[in-house]
Amino acid sequence: MRPILIALVAASAAMLAGTEPGSAQDRRWCTQSRSGFPICAYDTFEQCRAAASGTGAYCTENPSWIRRRKN
Repeated sequence: MRPILIALVAASAAMLAGTEPGSAQDRRWCTQSRSGFPICAYDTFEQCRAAASGTGAYCTENPSWIRRRKN
């Protein structure tokens, strides 16, 4: 039983430590929180609102997305 538990904990930790592709920070919508670090991983405003719900964060349009759109 113990080896199974250790394997489960290790697998869970590996999944939580996974990284997102670099393009995930280059999506149109960002959640912004008091920490000051935006997470720009959302294609739609609705996705952003769902992620921000209940966390105290809010949604803003990615500044780099806005600049690219103007060019």
